[in-house]
Amino acid sequence: MSTIGLRFGGYLLEGVLFVFTAGIGWLIWALFLFPQGQTPAKQLLQMRVVHIGEQHTARFWRMFLREFIAKPVIAILATATFFILYLWLFWDRNRQELWDKLASTLVVSDRQGLLRPPPRPDSAQ
Repeated sequence: MSTIGLRFGGYLLEGVLFVFTAGIGWLIWALFLFPQGQTPAKQLLQMRVVHIGEQHTARFWRMFLREFIAKPVIAILATATFFILYLWLFWDRNRQELWDKLASTLVVSDRQGLLRPPPRPDSAQ
């Protein structure tokens, strides 16, 4: 599992990258990284998102669910609870945020690149 400090640093870095790339750069970068279970900040901090149910790196659609569906839903709920839901990471034994729970994912450190997904075979062959 990734540490709370690294995850918090990832949130901050994600915001900085989003602002400095005007959102568009971040989006394009993220779409290329989703098949590897990463976002731009996770790539820079050598973290990866793992799909718990299948015990492998999260793929494109799982990352899309996590980033563009689960996170906005939790953001709406968090505003109704004075942002307390964003603190879920602090008391969860697996260090999962609520959007991780919704998407069945876990964020882990991958400094050696051991969790890099294998290349997919070409469908044209």
